Amino acid sequence: MTDLEEFRRETESKYLALPLPKWKQEVGGKIVYREELKYSDYAIPLPSAFPKPDTAGFALVGKGDYVARPLLECQGDPWLSGELFRSSDDKLELLALAGWKHGLFLDIPPGSSAFVKVELTEAAPFRLIIRVGQKASPEIKVRYFQSGKSVGFGTSLLQLYGEEGSRPTLNVLGGYSRVEFSALEGRLGPNSSTRITTFISSGDYGRHVGRLWLDAGSEVKAVVGEYVSKNSFGDSLFSVSHRSASTSDVDMRAAVLGKGVLRGVTKIERGAVGSKANLQERVLMVGNEAKAVTSPSLDIYEKDVQAKHGSWAGRIGSNELFYLRSRGLNEEQAVALVLRGLFEPLLSVFPAADVLGDTIDG
Repeated sequence: MTDLEEFRRETESKYLALPLPKWKQEVGGKIVYREELKYSDYAIPLPSAFPKPDTAGFALVGKGDYVARPLLECQGDPWLSGELFRSSDDKLELLALAGWKHGLFLDIPPGSSAFVKVELTEAAPFRLIIRVGQKASPEIKVRYFQSGKSVGFGTSLLQLYGEEGSRPTLNVLGGYSRVEFSALEGRLGPNSSTRITTFISSGDYGRHVGRLWLDAGSEVKAVVGEYVSKNSFGDSLFSVSHRSASTSDVDMRAAVLGKGVLRGVTKIERGAVGSKANLQERVLMVGNEAKAVTSPSLDIYEKDVQAKHGSWAGRIGSNELFYLRSRGLNEEQAVALVLRGLFEPLLSVFPAADVLGDTIDG
């Protein structure tokens, strides 16, 4: 057994020994929803050393101009070393572990239009750093912890850095771990743009964080999806910070059968005059036991900007089900059809079977 396997098993056993996190609790007469379960809640010592860089566990398929190397073999790169030493904003030591012990550096040179598909073939904490050179326009697909390979505890940290004039497309499909922490960070240089599509299927407990920082003239369009199964808890946060005049369009969607929290944040910092932002949240609750909270937020520190947000949360109504069943569908087929409509932007990127598994037939 490797140090990493021992660490993962010890982490899972520590988690299982914890009391279940509360969905909500009363503090000072107000209902407060618990937003996170930090790794520091059950801190355990990290392995002192690994015998060699962990190169196993990643399967790459691609074409075009790109370089992929294990993180531990890239310590001579000054830019990358700075990123590896930079601590996570969330203080999740487990994600830092993923950065050093099981990670990959994907470097897209300037002007490249490469296509790269990265798949995690072994259940382990991991970190993926993607650097996209100037005026490069790659398409990158990341898949991890997929259905059929469910693990007890999973963590991931994915970081995207777009240099000036870059145009990356990033699609991320993950989840299915019983307990999971995942983080996506992105920094876009001047006059760059990206389209990000992510879908996470939460296990018993899932916490998923996305953070983007935009420089002058940059633009992001993001579709963020989550599926929270019955008797599960899922918490998704996606925030965009406009540091200079830039544009963002974020569409968050969730199907909740258990309990879920959807939190979108748009921040327009001082000096980001002329920024444009659109944030939308949609949550569909399925079943009488489902509960969900939406919390879109705009933090505006400039006057001359355009920013809007909206949220919708509801259940599949009896009238809708009656109408669909009158067309010859049974109840399960009717629910599946409604969910198809909710996740339509995601189903144009990911296969239906990957997004909702057996919930959607085909």
